[in-house]
Amino acid sequence: MLMATVPRFESYPEFAPQRAIVLGAGGASRSVVVALQDMGASEVVIVNRTYARAKALATELSASAAEWSMLPELLPTANLVTNATALGWHDERVIDADLVALLPEDALVTDLTYANTLIMQDAAARDLRTLDGLGMLIHQGVRAFELWFDVTPPVDVMRAAAIGE
Repeated sequence: MLMATVPRFESYPEFAPQRAIVLGAGGASRSVVVALQDMGASEVVIVNRTYARAKALATELSASAAEWSMLPELLPTANLVTNATALGWHDERVIDADLVALLPEDALVTDLTYANTLIMQDAAARDLRTLDGLGMLIHQGVRAFELWFDVTPPVDVMRAAAIGE
């Protein structure tokens, strides 16, 4: 189920990542870490349930890694949390609501899924800014279309179609 309102990153033009926490250590996490570093994040911390995977990715990308059990200490100092795990699609909790409650009031919570996941609901209940993964899905489609047909499709039309579905 798509979120009723789909904010775009452009909705937060003043946002600058500082200490960012990326939940997960797979391929999507890799892309998020690189993008955050390109955006000038002062620190990117990869947290994964298997610490060895987080540490390996962090070492490869010159980021930090932390044990999952460190989240209560990390979250109060983060201004961005991104769920890049596969959890969330089927009402699984990536992190408990009490952990989301530790985030500062100016934090942005993002989820690469394009569903209204529990982490997004918990963040919205605290009036935190949220951003789902619909934009990523659309822009992956845009890039694939460009590669196949050598034409850039109309992004706004694609976004409207995705939201309509």
